[in-house]
Amino acid sequence: MALEDDLKTTIIKSLTLEDKPEKPETPYEIRTATDDDFNLINSLPEHSERDLQILQEADLCTIVRDGLDIVHHTCMALKSFQHSRVPLPIELQKTDAYVYNVWTKKSHRGQGIFQTVQSWLADQLYKSNIQNVYTEIDELNEPSQRAFQKAGFQKTGERHTIDAGEYTVHVISGESIYQNTTTLTTQMGDIEIAKTRDYRFERIEQELKPYIEQWNNGGNDVALFGSGNHAKKILDRTELGSVVGYAVDEDSEKIGSKISDSDIPVVPLDKLSEEPPDTVVICSEAFQNDMATRAKAKLQAKEIVVLYPHVSLFEKKN
Repeated sequence: MALEDDLKTTIIKSLTLEDKPEKPETPYEIRTATDDDFNLINSLPEHSERDLQILQEADLCTIVRDGLDIVHHTCMALKSFQHSRVPLPIELQKTDAYVYNVWTKKSHRGQGIFQTVQSWLADQLYKSNIQNVYTEIDELNEPSQRAFQKAGFQKTGERHTIDAGEYTVHVISGESIYQNTTTLTTQMGDIEIAKTRDYRFERIEQELKPYIEQWNNGGNDVALFGSGNHAKKILDRTELGSVVGYAVDEDSEKIGSKISDSDIPVVPLDKLSEEPPDTVVICSEAFQNDMATRAKAKLQAKEIVVLYPHVSLFEKKN
């Protein structure tokens, strides 16, 4: 197995608030989320109960409304915390903040809403003596890289993660925003290292067993939605590959290939309509609900299975 198959790089970016930011001009309403906003978000089909919980638990949740419609939200942490999708705890000083869980409605993307929200937030944070705003972006997520760059964020560090069986090794270069790391002095300068264990896939392995047994006994045709490292880890730990015919993906660079270390072909999302399976398994945590909703729109599958917070059947909201 090539090292690059197990290596993943996350970019650490920061925005320094040295001067008083200018208030943005926008036709939309930007504000801190209220209970009415949370109730509306809870009714949206693209948001799960877990999505709502993440928004409500944020130190600062900002929403954008276009009339009665919510078209964007951004979460911000103002103190040290454990991000549900980051393996190492985030360490923030009193003058730091951290941006996460950014979402813009598809119909409103490409309009600069995210950059406008960051300008609005910068104005609010500057008044609270926040001097540095951090975020993390997957190296392969080019749209997010461009969006944060347009908002003024600069690359300040990298977190390299390497899968090593049950554990993940983290090597942080440049600026670090993490707890529980050890500093290692090298000829090229200081780096920070850490090791974590990801218990998610142990849980998924156990909870998927009865499903896989049922699919094998029933002769179910199963497809995966997602063909990246998440899918690979599940295939490595379970017998899911014995019932999977193909994986769909929306990344054009992956289509036509196979999931790493498997014979499972990666095909376009439209395959779900052309050759509908009995079951679709959603191989993502961050975009699970959105992917399940899109899969549901493509076919009338007997079942769509999600993996978070537990393995279960997906039920789309009305």
